[in-house]
Amino acid sequence: MFIRTKLRSDKKKKEVVDTKGKKKQTEAEKKEEEKREEKQQKKEEELAQKVYDVREELYKTQLHINLDDVVWKLHSVLWPGGGFVKGLSSKSDVLYWSTSGLSNPDMPNGIEVTDTEYTYDEYGRVINVRSKMRAMADPLRVSHTLAGYGVEIVVATKQDDPLNATSWQSTLLESLVQTLFFGKWDIYQAIERLGSYTYQDVEFGEDFPNGKGSFLLTPLDPSQLPVDKNHFELPNGKLKIIVASYITPDELKCALKGQGGQLLLEKFEKLGFQYQISPHGRESVKLR
Repeated sequence: MFIRTKLRSDKKKKEVVDTKGKKKQTEAEKKEEEKREEKQQKKEEELAQKVYDVREELYKTQLHINLDDVVWKLHSVLWPGGGFVKGLSSKSDVLYWSTSGLSNPDMPNGIEVTDTEYTYDEYGRVINVRSKMRAMADPLRVSHTLAGYGVEIVVATKQDDPLNATSWQSTLLESLVQTLFFGKWDIYQAIERLGSYTYQDVEFGEDFPNGKGSFLLTPLDPSQLPVDKNHFELPNGKLKIIVASYITPDELKCALKGQGGQLLLEKFEKLGFQYQISPHGRESVKLR
């Protein structure tokens, strides 16, 4: 179950101002403009619903992931209908957490947050955020061929992993989404160009060994995709599934040295989907 898309209805009707030398709108003109706006909004809502339905179906029938649990919803204005969902693979004992809505038609939304104030609990985790929002002066522009950002991001673990009892997966996805929204990060093009992306030192508090972790972002392994599919087509464009996989401190050191990132990616690709699963206590891959 994906989070149902709800488009922002913040389009204010234009006020008619009678200024010198400018003709005032007639009632007929105002009604005609309102009809056009209503028609456009209906069209956008229909597209959003189609995207939702197609995306949910491809997760279920092509990726064999039954996402049936909404685990987190984010700000309704910043990401209308967006959040995180969780579900079990129908073909294995792998449990998935996934973003829901990065590929929505109204993404990227061109909104930035200012004057942010955080409230933390006793473990250093964010429990409340207050901020102001405004339109970006220079918003991120992605290719018109993409569905929103062109990605949904997943985290995969074994169903019986003891760390599943914590909320580290949602914390990681929230950190990634915040970076996308506020850092104007074109994640699709970055991974297309480099093959992978290293995301470092995410703070988890007591929810994770050593309190933090680093991750390698890569496209979902071909073994988990339909034959000859490296992306999917939604009604609004291309969608690629990106996996955020835990990497050990030694693997991170390697990734940050010269061509180490490419070496690590090649090792992961040879080992296949098993290294896109983020297990507790995994040993480092042999890099030499």
